[in-house]
Amino acid sequence: MILRRNEFETEASLPPHQCAKTGRQQIEDQIISVVITPNLFNEDVPAVEVNQALKNCEAMSAP
Repeated sequence: MILRRNEFETEASLPPHQCAKTGRQQIEDQIISVVITPNLFNEDVPAVEVNQALKNCEAMSAP
């Protein structure tokens, strides 16, 4: 439990090269974002797709 609540299922149903922000919570004076990155290090996913997914995840985690 990262955001002081159950935000997502442990079995993500996203394709291996996708990510999705699941939640954001202010804890004390910090805003915490959780981004699911299922199978991001799966060797069966082409590097181009992994790089694009990382860019998307980075954009989702921006303040």
